This record gives sequence, C-alpha cells and structure tokens, in this order.
Amino acid sequence: MATHRLLRTPVLAALAALLATAALTFSAAPALAHSELVGSTPADGDVVDAAPTELVLEFNENIQELGTEVVVTGPDGASAADGDLAVDGELVTQPLLDGGAGTYTVVWRAVSADGHPISGELAYEVTAVEETTEETTEAEETAEETTAEDTGAEGSSEPAATTADAADEADEGSSSVLPVVAGIAVLAAVVVAVVLVMRRRQAR
Repeated sequence: MATHRLLRTPVLAALAALLATAALTFSAAPALAHSELVGSTPADGDVVDAAPTELVLEFNENIQELGTEVVVTGPDGASAADGDLAVDGELVTQPLLDGGAGTYTVVWRAVSADGHPISGELAYEVTAVEETTEETTEAEETAEETTAEDTGAEGSSEPAATTADAADEADEGSSSVLPVVAGIAVLAAVVVAVVLVMRRRQAR
C-alpha cells in the first residue's frame, strides 16, 4: 500500500509540472489576431465632387493577393473597375472608371497573412461638380461666339447702309440742280433772242 502511494506521488507531481508548463506556454504565446480594414480612400460615406481614379483599401497587416477581390458598382449598376487589382503589403488598390454622379458601392474580400479571409463593404457619393462647371463654360463660350457672329454681321451691313445713303443724297442733289440749270438755259435763250431782235431793228 505504501509502495502504491510512493508511485502515485511522483506521477501526480509530474502531471502537475506538465500542466503548469503548458499553462505558462499558452499564456506567454501572443494572441492570434486576424487582419482588418483600417481605412479607405474614398472612405465609407464620403461625398466627393469628382469621380476618383482609384479606390485604396488599407489594412492593419499584409494582405495576400491570392483570394483578394474588390467589386465597385457605379450609379448605373455597371462595374466601375478599370484594370487589375494591385496588392502591395497592407494596401489594396483598384483603378476606377468615371461613372458620373451618383452613389458607388464597394464590396471587398481580402485574405490575411495567416490565410484567414475577411470581407466587408462601403459606399461613397460623387456629385460631379466639375462636369457641371465644364458644361456651363461651354455654354458661355457658345453664347460669346454667337454674339461675335451677330456683331460681325451688323458691322458688315453698316458700309452698305452708308453707301445707300450717299447714293440717295447724290440723287437728291442732282434733282435739285436740274431745275436751276434748266432755268438758266431758258433765260440765256431769251436774252439771245432779245439781242437778235434789237440788232435787226437797228439794221433797218
């Protein structure tokens, strides 16, 4: 009986030491943490005045390229992605198309360095103020060109009007001179007739 107790005591002591060592090992080991999204450009809920050329997702640790996907949908329901996805350490970049004004939705899936997949979604809005400004500028330029054309047409008509006025004045001048010339001619004829008559009388 005493022998069994002596055998049990070392066995129990060994088990206790083993459990203590395991507890210390697990408590000292760092806790496993998965990757997570820490920011994006544009950020979730952002309102921008021009469509961005790319979407950038930033994570807290390196991301694996294999299995990482980003789907960006424009206001018209079509894909706004333009080109291949690029993974560079903690950054995931997706080039974008300009889909105009409206709300863009982003659904992403990433694979962390330890192989654990994570996913999420976000949205941002584009107001497209620059496009409106360009349209306004084009309208102003068209109006200026039209005004310039109208001014040119009016300018070309002025010489014609001046020429017509000069012609009317010349006609009026010649009309007023003709009666005077005719009167002088008649008066000269009368004088010549009187002179001839007087000379005949003197000759008799």
